[in-house]
Amino acid sequence: MSRRVARELAVGALFQIDFNSESVEEALNDAAEVYHNLEEKGRSEYVEAAQKAIVAKEASVELEDIEIVPANDPVIASEAEVNASREYAMALVNGVIANKEAIDEKIAAASIDWKIERMPATDRNIMRMATYEMFFAEEKIDYPVAINEAVEIAKLYGTKDSGRFVNGVLGKMTK
Repeated sequence: MSRRVARELAVGALFQIDFNSESVEEALNDAAEVYHNLEEKGRSEYVEAAQKAIVAKEASVELEDIEIVPANDPVIASEAEVNASREYAMALVNGVIANKEAIDEKIAAASIDWKIERMPATDRNIMRMATYEMFFAEEKIDYPVAINEAVEIAKLYGTKDSGRFVNGVLGKMTK
């Protein structure tokens, strides 16, 4: 099992739930399918297309007007590793959903001049997951580890500013 893969699946599922009101199982299946597509298409190409679509939807702009900083192509997990990571991903998603109100309050308190609903959906869900792991999970993750993982995932799936934004909000939350 890879916790990184589980976190990426969880963020994908939380994103799906935010926009499509899917069940946790459906959202996790969709996230796993997207993750498998990364193997076929290559992470940079696939993530860049997804980022452009997300930014365009949130900002109501044309795809051609968006510049995305390409991510490095880290190794994509095998299908067996993805399947082994689903249990932890499911625990993360269920934990975030169960504690969403308290998690959102912590994020809102740490983010100056940002309302939760106005944050980029990718960043919002990455921070929800990290906040859950640091403060609400049965087996809490050390702050530096959770923040580093969140920042790395934000750099892969968010905009060019996502890593700094996620780091700033989560860092303030832990002080």
